[in-house]
Amino acid sequence: MKLLNPMKYTNSLLIKTHAHHIVMENGRGPQARADVLAAKAVLRNHHIAPYFSKENLIWAPNFSHTKDYAREVPMRLEDADLTVTKIDVIDAIKNIGEDFKKGKWHVI
Repeated sequence: MKLLNPMKYTNSLLIKTHAHHIVMENGRGPQARADVLAAKAVLRNHHIAPYFSKENLIWAPNFSHTKDYAREVPMRLEDADLTVTKIDVIDAIKNIGEDFKKGKWHVI
């Protein structure tokens, strides 16, 4: 079976896309690492595997993560976590992903 290359089928706004983890794998610097750990804790509280769950992945532009991104992600997830439902946390993850795709934290 031949696999399709998703890069070949993207529109002009999504050139150089990649499988993007919404909650980052790691953070750069002590504060970013603490923020990533906090965000991962919220995911794990709702039985969402930070690295492997489809809920934490999107196709997105290959922008780097900023410190502002690292800081905002756990804050938004912790707000959703207060509702105590997995659906609200998943909705928050997807909203963060959409904001990332739109370039909210992109630095030129």
